[in-house]
Amino acid sequence: MFNISTKIAFYIAVIVTTLVSFVYFPKHKYEPGSNVITWDVSGYYWYLPAIFVHHDLKKQAYAPEVRAKYNLSTDQSYDHPSGNKVNKYSAGMAVNFLPWFLAAHVVAQPLGYAADGFTWPYQLALQLGSLLWGLLGIWYLRRVLLLWYSDRTVAWVILAYVLGSNYLNYISIDGAMSHNWLFTWYCLLLWHTHRFYQSPNVRQALWVGGITGICTLMRPTDIISVFIPLLWGLKGMGSISEKWSFFRKNAGKIGVAALAFIAVAMIQPAYWKYATGDWFVYSYGDQHFSWLKPHFEGYLVGFRSGWLLYTPVMLLSWIGLFTYWRNGQHRIMLLVFALVNTWIVCAWDIWWYGGRAMVQSYPVMALGMAALLEQSWRKQWSAWLMTGLLALFVYYNIWYTHGLHKGGYIYADQMTKAYFYKIVGRWRFPEDVQKLYDTKEAYWDTPENPQLLFQSDFENDTTFAMPPGVPAINGAKSQYVSGSKEFTIPYMVNVSPGQFDWVRATATFRMPDKEWEVWKMPIIVLYFKSGDKTVKENVIRLPRLMNGGETKQICIDARSPDEPFDRAGVHLWRAGGEKIILMDDLKIEGFKNN
Repeated sequence: MFNISTKIAFYIAVIVTTLVSFVYFPKHKYEPGSNVITWDVSGYYWYLPAIFVHHDLKKQAYAPEVRAKYNLSTDQSYDHPSGNKVNKYSAGMAVNFLPWFLAAHVVAQPLGYAADGFTWPYQLALQLGSLLWGLLGIWYLRRVLLLWYSDRTVAWVILAYVLGSNYLNYISIDGAMSHNWLFTWYCLLLWHTHRFYQSPNVRQALWVGGITGICTLMRPTDIISVFIPLLWGLKGMGSISEKWSFFRKNAGKIGVAALAFIAVAMIQPAYWKYATGDWFVYSYGDQHFSWLKPHFEGYLVGFRSGWLLYTPVMLLSWIGLFTYWRNGQHRIMLLVFALVNTWIVCAWDIWWYGGRAMVQSYPVMALGMAALLEQSWRKQWSAWLMTGLLALFVYYNIWYTHGLHKGGYIYADQMTKAYFYKIVGRWRFPEDVQKLYDTKEAYWDTPENPQLLFQSDFENDTTFAMPPGVPAINGAKSQYVSGSKEFTIPYMVNVSPGQFDWVRATATFRMPDKEWEVWKMPIIVLYFKSGDKTVKENVIRLPRLMNGGETKQICIDARSPDEPFDRAGVHLWRAGGEKIILMDDLKIEGFKNN
């Protein structure tokens, strides 16, 4: 087994994360809408420009202009019955961002940038601050784990997290998301909880209370961070009396911790009271938890965004729970935290947001991973097995992370089983494979002796007029689709379902400007019907397979259904938006398997 020290592992983490953040994917340099302060981050951050730039935290009259100027995502606030705007996200991340925002605010104008909260200095400040904060967390995780585990074991835990888990993404690329910041706060909480139990004093009490308060302020569900100090050192029922005695003896200091927690966590109710007149506001609209029906399968192992499927290295932490349970000093805390945290994350009805919500739990879960690794080193065969697994997980994570960003072959919340198995671990494959995001069926070989069932070049089709200024495909008249259009095979009535194994529709498409919003993407549907009943249909979102301004021939396949049908056809449809889709030279064929 290759031996490595924790300091070397930390230096590797520094080098890798810095290169990823500032060379591979320098997000602060990207265009508005794709840079650091966008989507959820813009919602976390929104308090700061509202307070320091526009001085308008209630009405936010400036918001439409700013969102349009910087191509921000959908409105991250909503209209409250009071007549004011209420931010969707709590204020904890804005508190974290404040020093970095102020630093950028001071230098923006001297550097020639607008001091409006969104120009390049602010983007850079948040990216740099997030990376440094994450590295601080790794350093403290090292200090915590070295309390109980060997230097070699802790080094491999650090490498497993930084190279083999989705934390690589959330420290290096999406570091301004709350999960990276919470990761470090949890590392600090573990460290200061240990220090408090070693030597109870007011300073450590303030740390513990303040950290649990900021975790709760960042994400209210992370109030479960209080389990760490409350259950620290609890091994079982036999140690409850000892725990109670400690609490009684240090009641005053625990009271100080409670006051620190309240002082920090109350920032959010204070904002709600200021903005709306109410002490409590539910700001997530129609997004809720299904407490009695958590989405365990979809969230943990589902192909759409399953955490353990796409971050399998964390299986070592779960397996390590059993190892840690044997003699782990904090086994009750670890078990309770792991189970409650997983229940909360899986209960959220927007469960397909993926494994990012588990990142902040990694410092606690590291106790289980370290216990398993420590045991693995005791025998040569298990040491080599674990080394091989870790190497595989690192490869897989780098492949997946690249696919999310520059690779362009992974859309995290849209994955399907068919697509996953077609691309897993591969770096290159035909672009047409992306049709498996929308359909389970595709015929990859060249059909032999296909029978033409329908064909049109639309030269005589006057259903839709071409809009002014839109070039046709190859100079010929094309089908312009502004809503929906159906092309039915007219003579397939009463044709036996067994006549063909497959039906394929092929056409030439052109989209002058690519549509990136999934729900707006124009789709082509190949369907089979019996009367008014749809027997079967396959769908492809066309912009997945083509770039803006590109002219491309695309086909969609479907296995002929066993259930009787009386016709088949193609339906071309666009949900909304202003992007144009052109189609020409449509043909539909039937063929047998080769």
